[in-house]
Amino acid sequence: MPAITIVALLLAPQIWDGGGRAEPVTAPPASGIGPILGDTARRVRDGRRSGQITRPQARSLRRDAAVIEDLSDRYAVDGVVSDSEAAELRSRAEAQRGIVDAQRLAPTPPAPR
Repeated sequence: MPAITIVALLLAPQIWDGGGRAEPVTAPPASGIGPILGDTARRVRDGRRSGQITRPQARSLRRDAAVIEDLSDRYAVDGVVSDSEAAELRSRAEAQRGIVDAQRLAPTPPAPR
């Protein structure tokens, strides 16, 4: 086969969209809890490294933060996070951060003998 035929066969299946403008890809609206959850994750990690938080406590705290993130994703699925939804997410994230701080400040139980 001539080379021009091969090039034509390779280019034939492509579909031209008429040169119209593509729809812009928009990210879901931010609920504003990313920095709070990031700070909380850092506090859990630091508490775990310092021995203030046990491994099961850290696992539970991370699981709770994941629930808040999942809720945020569910609220943003329709493309709009209402003010009340954003306020709920912020209050949950702030409460989670407070729980982490309380766990870190609680006296550590003595090691079993």
